[in-house]
Amino acid sequence: MNLARFPRIRLGHLPTPLEHLPRLTAALGGPEIWIKRDDCTGLSSGGNKTRKLEFLMAEAGDQGADIVLTQGATQSNHARQTAAAAARLGMACHILLEDRTRKTDTDYTRNGNVLLDHLHGATSELHPANPDMNGIMEKLAARLRGEGRKVYTIPGGGSNATGALGYVNAALEIVNQANDLGHRIDHLVHATGSAGTQAGLVGINAGLPVLGIGVRAPKPKQEENVLKLAAATADKLGIPGAVRAEHVIANCDYVSEGYSLPAPDTIAAIEMLARLEGILLDPVYSGKAMAGLVDLCRKGRFRKGQNVVFLHTGGSVGLFGYRGDFDRAQRAAIGDVEIEVIPGLIAGHRNLPLEVAGCYVPGGRYAHVASAIMSVTTAKVAGVSTIVACSPPRGQAGIPPAVLYALDLCGADRILTLGGVQCVAALAFGLFGGRPADILVGPGNQFVAEAKDAPNNDHYVLSSSRARDL
Repeated sequence: MNLARFPRIRLGHLPTPLEHLPRLTAALGGPEIWIKRDDCTGLSSGGNKTRKLEFLMAEAGDQGADIVLTQGATQSNHARQTAAAAARLGMACHILLEDRTRKTDTDYTRNGNVLLDHLHGATSELHPANPDMNGIMEKLAARLRGEGRKVYTIPGGGSNATGALGYVNAALEIVNQANDLGHRIDHLVHATGSAGTQAGLVGINAGLPVLGIGVRAPKPKQEENVLKLAAATADKLGIPGAVRAEHVIANCDYVSEGYSLPAPDTIAAIEMLARLEGILLDPVYSGKAMAGLVDLCRKGRFRKGQNVVFLHTGGSVGLFGYRGDFDRAQRAAIGDVEIEVIPGLIAGHRNLPLEVAGCYVPGGRYAHVASAIMSVTTAKVAGVSTIVACSPPRGQAGIPPAVLYALDLCGADRILTLGGVQCVAALAFGLFGGRPADILVGPGNQFVAEAKDAPNNDHYVLSSSRARDL
């Protein structure tokens, strides 16, 4: 198969390695597992889209484009690599980002791939979820052309017949590497989403038994999309009819709650490969695909003695947009612990569901910003929904400004100006329109400590009516 007749610009570090994963193989106790390292393609931390962009950007250059438009989800790996390719070739790049998750945390909306999009000089605009983002992009392209720009549009994921040529080339590369190693490939497993990677792998009909692990669409729709694009790719190659329906197999049992939403098994698979092989996956594509591979190995779908190649499509940059998902997974994995250190002295920790945290922050003569940070920030990071802070005034001036600013900056939902025992009582009984705190934290003198410990003590019971009587 001669791909040299198609325009191509070399952007990637190819061929990428094909490596054995001995520790993962041993841990799963089934087939020999190999990994095709397309996370090492080089362009802006690498990924599978680099292969597609070698053909797409060459076509853009041949058409005299001065700006590239593309679209994808907020944390799109494709958008990041397109921005990098455009920067390398001196073209402008504008990205239409689609909000498919409704996540609003800063990590997701500004970190990870989004940070790199802009670092590479791309501009972007955010759209609500829409099934016709390519159509919206084409309308923008028409307007820009009317203004005199030479626009080249790339569909989501770089998934058209031109982009799929990158994975026709990858299929040939994998076959040659397996031949050099003297190994038969029994299964080639990868994440399938916008369909271009799987379409290219099967479009040449190289005899690779490809299994796509779906990350978005139901199985019938995913296989329909892949088959349609694979047929178009075969037509472009001059081998019409080379791909049949039985060549396209997708398993969409690991989509979970939807695209860009990692399930617990996704997080577990990412942690497993990181800790066993020192390799980072991403939470949207390769993490879900690895979760599928691990589960299928455990179910006996892949037999001992077979060679299974996992195609790593990259995307580890996206991990930085999903810190909250990993935090939640860590908290869920922490159990209660009690250890009797010496007879009668028990140490440990318990996980108690908390909705309201009361944070006492000393003020007066020795006001410390650190006290605000340690108490409020800890509750915020732990995911407590309501944080009420309390600090005594300094004379008639109120809470010291630095402490007040720190309380607000760290995320306190309500701030009360009360001191010592009065503060503890207000927090414990939900005075001034609040709700009783589930826990009271913060430093204080011996009187404050005693008052603070009372509501936290399982054996201490004091009704609100009795408190008013006192």
